[in-house]
Amino acid sequence: MTYQLCFILNFLACLFLMKVFNLMNVNANLKIEKLSFLFKSPLLSQRSYLNHTHPSISKSFTFVRLIITLTFLYLLLKIGQIFFGSLSWIEIILISPIIYFLTEAKGLFAQLIFSPFTSTHSIHRHPLLSRSLGDFWGKRWNVWVQDWLRDISHKHRKFLKRKIFFSFLFSGIFHEMMVNLPYFLFYNESYFGNMTLYFMLQGIGLWAEKTFLQNAALITKRIYLWLFILLPSPLFLSKPFIVFFGLSYE
Repeated sequence: MTYQLCFILNFLACLFLMKVFNLMNVNANLKIEKLSFLFKSPLLSQRSYLNHTHPSISKSFTFVRLIITLTFLYLLLKIGQIFFGSLSWIEIILISPIIYFLTEAKGLFAQLIFSPFTSTHSIHRHPLLSRSLGDFWGKRWNVWVQDWLRDISHKHRKFLKRKIFFSFLFSGIFHEMMVNLPYFLFYNESYFGNMTLYFMLQGIGLWAEKTFLQNAALITKRIYLWLFILLPSPLFLSKPFIVFFGLSYE
């Protein structure tokens, strides 16, 4: 078994466990076909599964979008291989858009696979148009995971600090399981902690934005957003991810 296959199998197992966790920790009175939710939808939140009313998607249009997204992902990876060699912190920041193209491709592929059973909204909602860090994490980036996080942090919704803390802590933990666990199992080399650190930094940034930058100019909020997302991105795009993509890590 290759590392890439181990990574993908672990990733799928983690998504399934997230669904199971959602079923176990959200209102048991929700009337939901549990097997359909588990196996016939890419959504991770049963509330979203029950409430989604997205119109049927065009399979041909989704397929074209998938091909375009994979093309951009391939080109970015080639740039990393040809021009950068062993990636430094700055070079990882420069190729960090591969995470967008990877997750967008994953979402489009899932929409195609599950289209015979259900129609869902896109995994992202135009994150480049984000007006602030809160807008990015709260409304635009990976809304399938956002819905799952809202479910499990629902009881903390009235307490801003607590809600932010638990949402980003859970984000860090499941990314540790998805990315760092398969690398540890395959290579017996630990990178645990970097994902959690990245997401806790995002939580601190979001709290600071809501506390100190509520009335700041839009351009200030956007600069703050991308500085906070990109500067620590090598914590997210660490060796387990870099090796998965076939790149060299400095």
